[in-house]
Amino acid sequence: MNEDKIVNEDKIVNESFIGKPVYQYWSRNLRFGVVVEEKIKKRWRYCKVDWTNDEIYEKSMNYLVNVRKIEYDKKYDWYRVDKVHVFEPNRIIDKLNVLINEVNKKEKSNDGK
Repeated sequence: MNEDKIVNEDKIVNESFIGKPVYQYWSRNLRFGVVVEEKIKKRWRYCKVDWTNDEIYEKSMNYLVNVRKIEYDKKYDWYRVDKVHVFEPNRIIDKLNVLINEVNKKEKSNDGK
């Protein structure tokens, strides 16, 4: 077995995610939130996330529950840690600002042609 894989698996089991910002790519949308709870089940860490501005997901889930005439299962509030991604919001904002500046420069140079 690859030694890196063992280290990564141990990190997933041993490192707490509570309070960390995470994102998830779901149905062509980025969801952002903060981990508020966690549990370990069968050597996997699961997180409960307080998602921010998550109306698209919530509307979709409500629609499915209504169409299928079922009750929402609370087990779907838990995400295995390999299904969400920890990130540093300020680093992402900095990178997006650089991208915005580059796009604006290209738009201005195209306007002058």
